[in-house]
Amino acid sequence: MKKLVSLLIVTMLVLSSLVVAVPAMAEEGYKLSPKTQEAVDAGLVVLDGSQGTTIITDPDAFEAKYGKLTMLIVNSADRTVPINELAMVQRWEKDTGVRFDWQAIPGDGALEKINLMLTSGEKLPDAFFNFSDGKSTTVVVNALGQDVFMPTEDLIDNFMPTLKKVLEDNPNYMKEVTAPDGHKYGFPYIEQMFGLVLTPGPLLINQVWLDKVGMEMPKTVDELTEVLRAFKAAGDLNGNGIDDEIPMATVFGAGSSDTFGSNDMFYRFTGAFGCEDTVCGGYENANHLRLIDGKVTYTAIDPAFGKTAMYFHTLYEEGLLNKDCFEPMTGSSKNYTNNELD
Repeated sequence: MKKLVSLLIVTMLVLSSLVVAVPAMAEEGYKLSPKTQEAVDAGLVVLDGSQGTTIITDPDAFEAKYGKLTMLIVNSADRTVPINELAMVQRWEKDTGVRFDWQAIPGDGALEKINLMLTSGEKLPDAFFNFSDGKSTTVVVNALGQDVFMPTEDLIDNFMPTLKKVLEDNPNYMKEVTAPDGHKYGFPYIEQMFGLVLTPGPLLINQVWLDKVGMEMPKTVDELTEVLRAFKAAGDLNGNGIDDEIPMATVFGAGSSDTFGSNDMFYRFTGAFGCEDTVCGGYENANHLRLIDGKVTYTAIDPAFGKTAMYFHTLYEEGLLNKDCFEPMTGSSKNYTNNELD
């Protein structure tokens, strides 16, 4: 089946001579850098997996001796929580002992700012978590020969057995993460979607409203329809004194504001009618194409597509959808919560 691979490179810089890697048994004969060996000998860093996921055993002592590890991240415009406060990041720190002094910059103009940093060589972080708009490969290739980025193939081979096996088992991935000079810079993010191009956001149903109408969480399309009808019939569920509830708030045709169509409810429902559809706003030639039983199939001509259209037509006719759900959506002119069922 079709695989969509996205490579977002996290690049480690030469500035930091102390390298911290994912814990695993290093191959015999691998030589650590002097500072890394010093930290290992002092018991501050564990690279042999003997401490489970722990890499830095005492973060405070590590920082007192070697300073903080700095990590630059390009923030998207819709980020509202600082990176260091994310539960995911806090879990990383708890599990590994590795913590970063996060240096966040806004997405607008990020690529220009990063290029200036690399050119001047001043105020460079120890590592980049990401670059601007998936430009990892471009940034790294343009900097080749400047002795800025640190090759990471030895780290992968000696300390990252899972990633090493993935790359060895998938020659195409190996080619994509290898720079023209034969080195790898950073660690790739690889997503195998196996024909699923659409990456929808969450479908949310208000549990309070379900409780008020005395219904369970729907498990089928028919049950969902009955829940929506109950929401409409119940009237003032939100308690504002006005009968203004919208049973299902959604947006069809998200346009340029949503690269992968995650606001578009339509395509996630086609599977419920017999044939899952696929849409990729980032590569329109992939729209409605799936491998089914070994054959490339144009899913938009499957009866499921028409049945889905009729389903939403029925919901619209019954007043169960927001009235402007079919209007073209561009930019950020609309501000609906992603497919939230209020």
